[in-house]
Amino acid sequence: MEQREIDREIVIACVIGDGCIVQHAKQGTYWLQLKHSPAQRDYLLWKVGLIESTRIVKGKTFTVRSRWQQHTNGRTYPTCTANIYGVKYFRVLRKWMYTAARRKTVRTILQYLTTPISVAILFMDDGSVNRRKRKHKDGTEYFLSPTMRLALCADLDECATLLGWLHDRFGIDGYPVRHSRKDSAETYYILNFNTANTRKLWDLIAPFAAGLGSMRRKFDLCFSAFPDALPLVARVPDDQAILGQADEMVRYPVETRGADLNGQQN
Repeated sequence: MEQREIDREIVIACVIGDGCIVQHAKQGTYWLQLKHSPAQRDYLLWKVGLIESTRIVKGKTFTVRSRWQQHTNGRTYPTCTANIYGVKYFRVLRKWMYTAARRKTVRTILQYLTTPISVAILFMDDGSVNRRKRKHKDGTEYFLSPTMRLALCADLDECATLLGWLHDRFGIDGYPVRHSRKDSAETYYILNFNTANTRKLWDLIAPFAAGLGSMRRKFDLCFSAFPDALPLVARVPDDQAILGQADEMVRYPVETRGADLNGQQN
């Protein structure tokens, strides 16, 4: 792959997940915004570093702030927000990605996501682990083998498009389940993956998640169930050390912490 294709893939994957391209209606300006909870600040800084290392932003840097934001349910939550301004490419990307023909756009966008880093970002942003707890006869509790899910689809057509991309590109299969929230009447679809396909997903995600304390907590069952996914996992320092390093850095990290874009150790 050429460097420009790699740069484009990184930015698009971040926008599809927990990012967005914001437009100022009156001024006609565009900027990229990434947003996470304070508990995932290390992951936010990791994505900031990835994007800042691309040629697309041409040396421009993010502004990272902690703030309180009101959710649609009326409650207020703390967030960490990163914004980067003055990049002309974001104007083009917004007009391309944010169209009325969403279904066609999603299918087109996925054609540009071809390496494991896209899968890793999508699942670290919008994925989770099904924590299926059971009890032994003696009353002690245990978890079944972990399975993953991905909350990214608005309807069944988008589910089919995303599942087709995962199958064709990475040989991974899943199935859609309709889902609704207690605090909202809106429904959407979650993609579920059985244990075998979760293991395939984890082989792609682990090289990128292993160096991030927040992701080690989010995917703790995968780290314990699949310790042989990558030798790097056993050599990663504890969570507090990782978080401390992220907080003390003067500049944001620009490396992928032990893995290249294909999930291979470097």
